[in-house]
Amino acid sequence: MGKEDCRKIPYRGSEEMLNTKKEFRKSIRCGTGKAYFILKDNPKVDFSRDIIKAATFNFAYDGQAEGDRAHYLSQLINLSGKKDKIVASVLNALAKERDNCWTLNQLFELAAIFAKEGNQKASKAIYARFHKKTIEYAEWVGDDAILSIDGFAGLKRIAVERGKALMNNPEDDQGDSYLVDDFQDKHPELKVYDELKKASKSNPYIKKYWSKILADKKTILTIPQKPRYTYQIVKNNIDRDTARHFVLFGVKQLKERDIKRLAQDFLKETDPIKQERYLRIFSRRKFPFDYHQILELAKSRYSRKNRLVEFACEALQYFKADDIREFAIRKLKITNNPADYLYLLVSNYMKGDWKLLTKIAERHKKDDVLHSMVWAYIAIYKRNKTLECRKPLEVLYEKLTCGIHRCDIVEILYNNGALSKRILKEIEYDSYESTRELHHKIMAEPPPRIQGTQ
Repeated sequence: MGKEDCRKIPYRGSEEMLNTKKEFRKSIRCGTGKAYFILKDNPKVDFSRDIIKAATFNFAYDGQAEGDRAHYLSQLINLSGKKDKIVASVLNALAKERDNCWTLNQLFELAAIFAKEGNQKASKAIYARFHKKTIEYAEWVGDDAILSIDGFAGLKRIAVERGKALMNNPEDDQGDSYLVDDFQDKHPELKVYDELKKASKSNPYIKKYWSKILADKKTILTIPQKPRYTYQIVKNNIDRDTARHFVLFGVKQLKERDIKRLAQDFLKETDPIKQERYLRIFSRRKFPFDYHQILELAKSRYSRKNRLVEFACEALQYFKADDIREFAIRKLKITNNPADYLYLLVSNYMKGDWKLLTKIAERHKKDDVLHSMVWAYIAIYKRNKTLECRKPLEVLYEKLTCGIHRCDIVEILYNNGALSKRILKEIEYDSYESTRELHHKIMAEPPPRIQGTQ
C-alpha cells in the first residue's frame, strides 16, 4: 500500500476526536463551562491551540459590558497540561497587543493571575506593558491587574504614570477619582487619600495626580441633577432635526397623562423619522390607545433607512390579539430578519410555538443576528412561563458569545423549571461571573428544580 493510500485511512477514533475538538473550540469561544469538562475528560488531548486563541483574543460579544474572561481561562490553562506554553503565549501577546483594549485588559488580568501564582515573569510583563500603552483612550487598562498584585504600592505606581501624563498635558483626562474611590471601598482599613497625600510630598507626579482627583471630586459634587422627564422635554426631543436617543432613558419617569399626549401626537404624525422616535417610547411604555395603526406600520415594507418596522413590533409586545399573532407567525416563517418580528409573540405566545422558535434559533449562526434575537426570546419566556422554553433557549445558550444574555437564559430556564442537569453542571465554570454566582444561588435553594440529565 502506497503513502497516498495510507493517508486516506483515518486512525481509529479520529472523527470522534475531531468532533470533541470542535465542541471544545465552540464552547471556549462562547464561554460555556462545557469546555472545562471536555478538557477534564480528555487529559491526553492537546487543546492548547484553542486555549491560546481564546486567551489572546476576548471573544465576548461585548467586552465592555461583559468584562474579561481571565478567571474562566485560568482554570482551563491549569487543566491543560500545557500551562508553560500557554503562559508564554499570553505574556508575549500582552507585550504586542495594539488594537483591542478588551483583549488587552484580558491579557493583563491573566498575567495578574499568573503573577499571584508566583510567576515573576508575569509581574514584570505587566509593568513593562503598563509603561508602554499604545491604545488610544485605554489608559485605564492594566490598573486592576496592578492593584490586584501590588495593592497600595501599585496604586502609587499608577499615580506616578497619571501624574506624568498630566504634567505633559494638563487637559489630559486622567484625573478621574473613580479609581481611588473604588480602591478605598475595597480597602476600608486604609485611609487612601491621606496616604496619597503623604506620598505626594516626596513625588511631584503623585502630587499632580492627587491634586487633580481632588478637583475632580469637587466637580462631580457641583454637577446639577437632570430634570425629571416631561411631555415637553420628550416632544422637543422628537421634533429636533437630529435624533437624540437620551429620550429613552427618561421614558419610565413619564406620567400617564404625558404618555397619552405623546400617543395622541403619534397618531397625527406622518413623518417616518418622527414616527420611529415615538415608537421607541412605546416599546418601553404601553401605547394607551388602539393598536391597529401601529400594526399597519409593522406590516409596512421593511427598509434599511429606518427602524420603523422593528419598533412598531416592539410596541405591539404589550397587546394580545388574533391579528397580531397571525401576522407574527406568517412573517416569522419567511423572514430573514426574525428579530424584528419576535416581539409580536410576547403577549401572543401559544403552546407549541417552541417548535418555530427552535427552528429560527437553529437557522442563524452570526453573532449579531443571534444577539439581536435573544432579547425577544428572553421577553417571550419571561412573560410565558412554560417548560416549552427549554429547547429554543438551549439552542441559543450553545451559540451565544454574550455571557450576559446566556445568564438571562439560564435564569429563565431555572425559573420555568426547565434547567437541565447538564447546564447546571456547566454554569459553575462559565466565563461570566454572574452566571457562576447563579449556580451557587441555585445550589443553595433546596431542592433545585432541574430537568433531566442532559
